[in-house]
Order: sequence, then structure tokens, then C-alpha cells
Amino acid sequence: MKKNLLKTFLITLSILLIVFIMLGIYPFGYKTIIVIDSNTQYVSFISYLKSIFLGNNDFKYLFSSSLGANFIPLLGYYLMSPFNLLAILFNLENIKLFMTISIIIKICLCSVTMEYFLNKKFNTEKTYIFSISYALMAYNIVYMYHLMWLDSVIMFPLVILGIDYIFKEKNVLLYIISLALSIIFNYYIGVMICIASVIYFIYKFILDYKVINIVKVIINYCISSLLGGFLSMFILIPSLLGLQGGKAAFSLENLDLSFNTSYLKVIAKTFTASLGNGETWHGGPMIACGMLIFVLTIIYFFNKKINKKEKIIDGLLLFVLASTFVIKPLDLLFHGLTVPNCFDYRHAFIFVFFYILIAFKSFKNINLNKKHIKRIIYLISTLFIVVYLCKFKMFTSMYNLSIIYSFIISLIFIYLIVKKKNKYIYLLVILDLI
Repeated sequence: MKKNLLKTFLITLSILLIVFIMLGIYPFGYKTIIVIDSNTQYVSFISYLKSIFLGNNDFKYLFSSSLGANFIPLLGYYLMSPFNLLAILFNLENIKLFMTISIIIKICLCSVTMEYFLNKKFNTEKTYIFSISYALMAYNIVYMYHLMWLDSVIMFPLVILGIDYIFKEKNVLLYIISLALSIIFNYYIGVMICIASVIYFIYKFILDYKVINIVKVIINYCISSLLGGFLSMFILIPSLLGLQGGKAAFSLENLDLSFNTSYLKVIAKTFTASLGNGETWHGGPMIACGMLIFVLTIIYFFNKKINKKEKIIDGLLLFVLASTFVIKPLDLLFHGLTVPNCFDYRHAFIFVFFYILIAFKSFKNINLNKKHIKRIIYLISTLFIVVYLCKFKMFTSMYNLSIIYSFIISLIFIYLIVKKKNKYIYLLVILDLI
């Protein structure tokens, strides 16, 4: 297991470094990933935190603000990552280098925790391609400069594994600790994970209620969730109190029944290169994670090796999660009933996680005949044609090329899956992610 986790980390790291070198991103060029809020705010916050570590300031007040501001809310939202302790090793002029290194390591650790989850859940070590897909999903790449979100994204697979342990009546500590850390590292993303925890518990309960001790599982889950929440109260409560009227403010007036986007665009956003100019601010959900995941998810629902009940429940799970992008009140629920100023669908990593989970179950149980293959190709072709005709803004000038590329890659994956050429599948996934 340890070798597998290390391999996953190193492959993810290698892909990121190759891309950084190809694009000339600092420290291999003059471009930088420390942009927008990361450049205008986070650099200053981390520099101030470093001054606290050195004893030049304190936690209570941020005197560099024009009127003085309580530092605790800033600490709770931006600076609770344990990686920030390493800032003390860098000079102030190298804080951007520190942030760049932190981002790279955090993305690599996303692959490690996902790999650990898949290994433990399915008792197999042939999972690294799916773990890397989680780490290099569009959400992590597009929003990487929001480095304070990444710690909770790292923890999410462990939270879900902890819930699995509760159903197996194993030790609840993994769930309690991982949930608490998710909230402590960033309470905003942590609350989203709490909601996802409830959704997964309901999903898992529907699947397994006939083979579990129902009362014991429910009690263990509820008590463990409360304990995880209580462990985070030391930072959660003062942060929320300090942010009243700001990030923590919400209004029921925002809950009008309207739609943010369409289900078809959600499907389109799973395609490779589904990001156009200007979409970082107000684009669709960042859920692309490679065309293999897309193809395997389609295959999953044609696979007779998987029972109908599980396919229906998994289909409903994806539909519910997709609805959190489409239906405004559901979207706002994940954002604490506040409308994001920009960087929409900040809970998109949750959809990606379950999307990859279903794809792996498909990969693990491949069973196709010629009739299935034809239907899959027809369905995928139809989806691509419809998306092409919709002319979504996201692909801008590259729209036609992106659609054609994603379609061709999908067909190649279908061929390789049918022929069971796993080595070529792994290679093509890495090229697709790059």
C-alpha cells in the first residue's frame, strides 16, 4: 500500500511539473499560479501569519487594516492549513514560492487520500489512474490559487471512508477526526463536506439497510458527526461570529426557485478542455476529470454485471448532485445560503468524487457485448452532437476542436476498454489529463 501511495503521489507530481515546465510557470518561467485573490489577499495574510509566528504581531487584531480587524475570522477561513506552519522557513520575498509549493503538494496529496480510499474500499491497488483523476480534476486546477480550500478536498475521501467504516461497525475515529479536520482546515468547504456526508450516509443506508444493524449504525453516525463538529468549535464559532454581516451572512430571500444552468451543460462540463475565457469567475461547475471517467460512467449503466438496484441508486446520486448545480436553492444550500461573489459551484469536487467512484466500479466490473458497445457509441455520439449544436460559451474559439478531441478520445477509450489494454488506457489518461 505505501509503495502504491508513493507512486500515485509521484506520478501526480510529475504531471504537474511537466505542465509547469511546458507552460513556463514559476519557478520554471515568468508565469505564476498566484493570481487574483491569491495575489491580492492571500500573500498578505500568510505574510502576516509568518509575522505572528516570529512574535511580531498577535492573533487578536489585524492592525494593518485601516480600522483594525479581528484576525480570528481570517485565520478560520484562510489560514488554518497545517502547511502554513512551513511559511516560517521562507523569507517574505519568497512567500509566493512557498504558496506555489504548497499548492503542488496539496494537489498531489488529493491523489494519495483518494488512492487510500479506493484501496481500502475495493481491496485492490490497481486504482492510481482514478486517484490521479481526482487530484487533477478541473476544480483543483482552475481553483488551485484558492489554496485554503485544498486541505478539505484532501480530507474528503477519508470522511467517506470513515462512513463506510461505520457501516462495517469498525472504529469511528477515522470519520470523527477527518470530519473535524475538514472543518478546521477551512470551515466553508468543511460545511459542504458535512452536507455531502449526510447525502452519502443516506445513499449508503439505502444500499445496505438489509445487512446492517440499523439502530447501531444510525446512532454511531449521528454521535460521530456531532463529535467531529464539536472538535472544530474552537475555530468555527469565533470565525462565524466574527464574520456576521460578511461571509457568514445569509438571507432566505436568496432562495427563489430558479435555475443556474442546464443539465446538458453539466454533462458538457465533464468534457476535456471544457473551460473558456472568463469562466473562472462565473462558469459552469468545474467537474472535468478526463474522458475515461465519462466513458466508464456511461458504460456502468449498460453493465449487466452490476445489479439494477445499485445502478438506479447511483444514477439518482449523480442526478441529485448535478441538481445542486442546476437548481439555485440546492446550490445555495452548499454555500451557506449565500450567493458566491464569483468562483461558482465551489462544492463541485463532491460531484467529481462520486463520479470517479462510479467510474471505478464500472472499470472493476466490465462486462460488455457487441449490442452494448453499439448502444454506448450511439449514446455518446448523440450527446456530443447535441452539445456541439448548443454552442456553449465555455469552449469559445476552441469549441469545435474541443468537442472533436473529446469525442475521439472517448472512442479510443471504448476500444481500449473492450480490448482490455489497460497499459494503453493508463497512458492515454495521463496524456488526456495533461
